[in-house]
Amino acid sequence: MTDDILNQVKSAEESADKELDLAKEQALKLIEEAKIKADESYKDEVNRAKIKAKKLIEEAKLKALEKSKPVLEKAREEAEEIKKIDLDKVSKTVDSLVERIVNNGDS
Repeated sequence: MTDDILNQVKSAEESADKELDLAKEQALKLIEEAKIKADESYKDEVNRAKIKAKKLIEEAKLKALEKSKPVLEKAREEAEEIKKIDLDKVSKTVDSLVERIVNNGDS
């Protein structure tokens, strides 16, 4: 009878050891799965952030382009006005200035 009790205790201990080993294996498996999911989640968040950053940069470029249009248009108009100036008039003005400097000395 004592042998039966000792055998039952030993069997219970072996069973408990197996259950403990199995629980450890499952815990390690769960930890590994959690790491994989965390890594995937991290990569997803990084990708979403990159997409959002690209979108914000594109929006900023479009806003900058819209704000620059009036300035560029005004510059084009002024350039056209400068092109329309008669070169003969410019030449006569330059000649007149040169003549004044030559005739009046260093003034």
